[in-house]
Amino acid sequence: MIKTKIYSQRDIRWSWKKVGFGKGRFGTIGCTVTALTGLLFVTGYNLTPDKVAEKLIAVNGFIGDLLYWSKVEKAFPRVKFLYRYYKYNNEEVKKLISSGTPVLVEVLLYGSRHWVLFLGDKMMSDPWTGKVLPTSKYQPIGYSIFTINK
Repeated sequence: MIKTKIYSQRDIRWSWKKVGFGKGRFGTIGCTVTALTGLLFVTGYNLTPDKVAEKLIAVNGFIGDLLYWSKVEKAFPRVKFLYRYYKYNNEEVKKLISSGTPVLVEVLLYGSRHWVLFLGDKMMSDPWTGKVLPTSKYQPIGYSIFTINK
């Protein structure tokens, strides 16, 4: 299983802070940046979700409150965004994770879209709960791939 720090978007230290250029706050819409923070930790960035958002804001890494995927590498050169898939492919995700690459996976949470970080061994880091949970908890619907520059 990939080792990372586990973050909660509802952590009182940043849940009230704005995520991007819109009005959304971490506590309600911060799952993408929070899951991304766990991925970035694997590559050597030891930051909190609010600090990741600040670095993304500095490079215009948001369209409103939505992450502008290709801007992530501008703020964090140790990663490179490859592609955002709108259909989930379990075999591809398993292959990536087995090679040591954590994968951001889009899932359905109470009928809404939500981002988590798959870690391997059928486990994920869930920004909503701030816990490591089984990947079977939510239905995956898409994913985004980053490569790690060593």
